[in-house]
Amino acid sequence: ESLALAETRVGKEHADVADANNNLGLLYLNMGRHAESEPRLQTALRISLKTFGAAHPRVAQITNNLGNLYQAQARYKEAQTFYEQSLASKEKVFGAQSAEVATGLQNLAITYHRQAKPEKAEALYRRALAIVEKTNGSEHPTVAAVTQNFGGLLEEQGRYAEAGPLLLRSVAIREKSLGENHPDLGESLNNLAKLYLSMGRYKETLALTKRAVNIWKKSLGPEHPLAGRGMQSLGAMLLAERRYDDALPFLRQALAIREKALGATHPEVAESLATLGSVLGTTGQLDEAERHLRRALAIRQEKLPAGHPDIASSLSALADLLVTKRLFPEAKQYHTRALDMRRGALGADHPAVALSRNSLALISLRTNRTADGLAEARRATSVLTAHSKREAARGAAIDAADAGVLDGRSLDFRVHLLALQQALGEGLIADKDAAAEAFITGQWTIRTAAGKALSQLALRAAGSSPELQELVRRRQDHASDWKLLGHELVTLASAETAGDR
Repeated sequence: ESLALAETRVGKEHADVADANNNLGLLYLNMGRHAESEPRLQTALRISLKTFGAAHPRVAQITNNLGNLYQAQARYKEAQTFYEQSLASKEKVFGAQSAEVATGLQNLAITYHRQAKPEKAEALYRRALAIVEKTNGSEHPTVAAVTQNFGGLLEEQGRYAEAGPLLLRSVAIREKSLGENHPDLGESLNNLAKLYLSMGRYKETLALTKRAVNIWKKSLGPEHPLAGRGMQSLGAMLLAERRYDDALPFLRQALAIREKALGATHPEVAESLATLGSVLGTTGQLDEAERHLRRALAIRQEKLPAGHPDIASSLSALADLLVTKRLFPEAKQYHTRALDMRRGALGADHPAVALSRNSLALISLRTNRTADGLAEARRATSVLTAHSKREAARGAAIDAADAGVLDGRSLDFRVHLLALQQALGEGLIADKDAAAEAFITGQWTIRTAAGKALSQLALRAAGSSPELQELVRRRQDHASDWKLLGHELVTLASAETAGDR
């Protein structure tokens, strides 16, 4: 109605009409009515460019809004184009160190992040954080927004020690400045929960995720995409704990919410399909699982750039299902593709690379290629230990004997132990060598029953080998240091979430 009045009063090409179109487009965007939002924002941009030129605050704002629309639709290349235009305008109008430019930098960083361009995203997040800290102060909500998104990027890269302080800071700022029931706080809590899930800290993950879901349902309603994200997070956590029957209702609900709110081909829908498919495959519902997994892969291949880690995840999940069906050659092809993508996108010592290597090792073991399986399992263990040592050097809680990352990945080390057992049975490795290697590997998975048992069985080998005794001593010394660091991070996290317990 206000748009029609403006058109009647001043004409269809007036700046007031552009403002009315922009406001209506924003309203539709916030309501999730993307198809109705786009023509309004495009009209607002056309009129404003004609009236004011490119270097004008209104043009900068409208192009930013279009970037937000395309970001929400997972049209990342188009979002990037409009964010770049908006940023250029803001730098001319407001100056390179302005809060407006910081917002533009962060929006562009998010687009790079979602396109799996982490180096570009990180550089922009760092610039944005420096600006908002200087212009708004260290406790401002804009600082929380940047630290939340930046921390999420670092978590996905496996840089847990760097991600933790940023995510904790985001939670603390938003609790203080926005209150305990603000939806933005829910996003900070959910990102922190993702970090703890990656580190195998399931108790903390559950508490944070439940709190985020309750905030989103209360403030936004049960059908909002963020509520769907919360359901997805709960399902993913239960999957990690192998509580498959408990996970299914949450994952089905997440899929329904996301399909309705975001459309059938959105990457977040693919995420729900992939996780649901993995659970169904584990519970023996193979046909439904394969439909979901192949649909998730198709969406990701269409919407995401080639080599994206999420495509690798879909390939890996589908390969696991094919292993269940005993289709080993095809499964190996998918796992090999996933491994290549993960190495390229995430780096050679990312935990996801170890996951792919262990999956290939298991295929080799099941197809009587034990030597190949042992070699691949050794590579996986090397990846995990390199990653854990790197994170320990940065100050993360990574001790295998104190929860940490390695506790969440103890099953990955057991693939190495299984390969050793099979190689020993086939006479591919000497008894003493197998015992020594099993003992060292068991030190990394000491919290599991298998790790403890194998470590005990190998003690005699350690006793007869001064070199092995020295390795175990050094490992235990490192473990003590890591344990102290772990307690520090847990204490910080507990302080931030104490109000939720």
